[in-house]
Amino acid sequence: MRKGFLLFLFSALFAKEQFLSKLKLEEFLLKEKESYLGSKKLRDSWIKPLNITYLYQKGDQFPNQQLESFVIGIDQPIFKSGGILKAIRYANLKGEKELLALKLSKKELIAKVLELLYTYKKLKLQIQKQHYLINNARLNLLIKEEQYRNNEIDSTFLDNAILEKNNKELTLLNLKQNLIDVIEKIKVLSDLNPEEVKLPTLRLIPKREFLAKNLSLKKSHQEVKTFQEYKALTLTKYLPQVSLKANYYYQKMEGSLYFPQYSYKDHYTTYGIGVRIPLADINLPKELQLAKIKLLKAKNSLYQTYKEMKEKYKTVFNQLNLLQQKKKLTTEDQQLYKRILHATKESFKAGEKTEFDVKIMENSLKIKSIEEKIYSLEEQILLLNLYKVSEDGTF
Repeated sequence: MRKGFLLFLFSALFAKEQFLSKLKLEEFLLKEKESYLGSKKLRDSWIKPLNITYLYQKGDQFPNQQLESFVIGIDQPIFKSGGILKAIRYANLKGEKELLALKLSKKELIAKVLELLYTYKKLKLQIQKQHYLINNARLNLLIKEEQYRNNEIDSTFLDNAILEKNNKELTLLNLKQNLIDVIEKIKVLSDLNPEEVKLPTLRLIPKREFLAKNLSLKKSHQEVKTFQEYKALTLTKYLPQVSLKANYYYQKMEGSLYFPQYSYKDHYTTYGIGVRIPLADINLPKELQLAKIKLLKAKNSLYQTYKEMKEKYKTVFNQLNLLQQKKKLTTEDQQLYKRILHATKESFKAGEKTEFDVKIMENSLKIKSIEEKIYSLEEQILLLNLYKVSEDGTF
């Protein structure tokens, strides 16, 4: 296998979410909306609400008196030593990071469904192969039975033939159970019929492109940017701030202790600028240190992710090489079995071989053909390890 593989563009049909069930797609849509609104709320959190305070008061201390008042006020920061701009940037970066995490999560789930579908196809082939193996085991048992009756072999060979047949039949039952389990898992995640779905053909892409379009790495990069902004934002909390303050007051009073007919109304407005200058805060060094540690953790995680992705690519590449070698051996075996089958048929015509011998060779040739298809599916399952962390359109 050479390293310069051609890039297979993952067509729009397969790049989309057709493999996920409607319920799963709805779940991701709701999470995306939740993330968007949460980011928007955080971005606008520096804008303070307009507060209204209303008071109505009456009691038995002054039974003739009623007091009513309300205040409309706002205390809005307009300068926070760069904190407002950094708060907006931090919210936007955090929102982008969360959307990348959701995109990665969705891609991983699509890859999981694809793996189940590939596994379904693989199990169908393995069951087909197992039928041929059982057929050969039964034919071998008939041959051993005949040899035992003719005193050509002892009972040990016959017992081994019986045991081999039983083991292969037990393996078939296990494969069928595995198929049932896979079908159940597919139904949980997808609405597709595994018998009808057309699966994509993935090809290995260059390592540089895999790293450049890697969602895990992009998410880690975004996390570093987010915590860099968070560290700067933390510092601005301890720097001078300027706020615009404005209030509207309204007050109304009816009656008093000595003048029941007394009436009073008034309203007025106040406005101005407030400045807050922190002089000392015992928590400042701790908060800055915590923000620094979060940034260092994010950078450490990025380095680890980069190393992990490089090793993942290397592992998949090496495993694909091994599968290619297995496929090559299987192709060579098929050529060998074709020659042996031809020779066996000729010997059967000459009366030197039995019909059982011919059938065993035919089954063995079919088994090798199925094995080649199984290896091809295993290649696709291996490539999913790269696909699930790559951007759409990479494969």
